Amino acid sequence: MGMDIYGKNPTAQVGNYFGRNMRGWAPLWDYCRSLSSLASQVKNGYTNDGDGLDAAKASSLAKTLQDELERGRTSEYIAHLEAMQAEREKILSELPDEPCHVCNGTGKVRVSETPYRLNEQNVRDFAVFLKHCGGFTIF
Repeated sequence: MGMDIYGKNPTAQVGNYFGRNMRGWAPLWDYCRSLSSLASQVKNGYTNDGDGLDAAKASSLAKTLQDELERGRTSEYIAHLEAMQAEREKILSELPDEPCHVCNGTGKVRVSETPYRLNEQNVRDFAVFLKHCGGFTIF
């Protein structure tokens, strides 16, 4: 599943559209919510229900993200997430193998998960989109 975020009244081409699959969107939106009560005003930020922010709120969120990037706090946040993920992977590696349902129980498979990752470029791209979108809607 992907998230398609459309600018309501873009002031530049980059404000027309921002799209990510859930592995890219969920950690980005989690980060936005951790920084700003504006993002928390979007009740359906993880669904394609047409929720979003108006131009003033999107612009304010863009400024918050840009400030966090410039101050190095985004990289600190990402480092913390990566450390937590490494700990989860360590715990998972210590669990016993489980029956493999793909091979009809004839073998075993390692317990694993696919982590959702955040990176600075994703944050930077979203901040630029927010600055120029004139408000946005999530579809």
